[in-house]
Amino acid sequence: MQRQSKPKPTRKKGKSSVVIQQEVVSHHSGPLPAPNDFAAYNEVIPGAAERILRLAEIESEHRRNQEKKAMERMHRETLLGQIFALTIGLSGILASVYLAVIDQVAASLMLGGGTLVALVTAFIKGRS
Repeated sequence: MQRQSKPKPTRKKGKSSVVIQQEVVSHHSGPLPAPNDFAAYNEVIPGAAERILRLAEIESEHRRNQEKKAMERMHRETLLGQIFALTIGLSGILASVYLAVIDQVAASLMLGGGTLVALVTAFIKGRS
C-alpha cells in the first residue's frame, strides 16, 4: 500500500520547488516469511531459507496427521456407539419376548415398551 501526500509548493526568491513525500507500508501474513525476507535470512545464515521451508513442511504434515487421527477416532467412537446401542436394544427386545413366552405379559410390555421408547428417543435426539 502506498500513500502519497499532496505536493507542497515552496518559494524562495524567484525560485519555486515542490517537495513530494512518499510513505510505503508493507504487510505480509502467512506461515512463511515474505520472499525478500528469505533472501535476508540466507545472507545471514546460508541455507536458512531451506531450513525454514522444511520446518513449515514438517509442521503442516504433523497438523494433517493429527486431523486424520482425530477423524479416525471420531469414526471409531460413532461405530462403537451404534454397536452398543444395537446390543442394548436387541437385549431389551429379546428379554421382552422371553417374558411374553413365559406368560409374564405385563413385564414383557413394560420392558418392550421402555426399550422401544428409549430407542426412538435416542434416534430423534441424535439427529437434532
